[in-house]
Amino acid sequence: MPEIEIEINLDTGEMDTEIKGIAGPSCEKTAEAIKNVFGKPIRDEKTREYVRRVTTVGKTVKTG
Repeated sequence: MPEIEIEINLDTGEMDTEIKGIAGPSCEKTAEAIKNVFGKPIRDEKTREYVRRVTTVGKTVKTG
């Protein structure tokens, strides 16, 4: 299940966000939505989970 953790340092105002359970382009879209609300982060790092391949199981149908 996807999860977004947001921690805000009350002394400095710095925010740390971690997106879990969302890979690739979907993660990027989620991060962009967070940036629109909270502003541009000081640092932006991609985790191993970000680059995880999304596997799609498909079905081939032959016609003709």
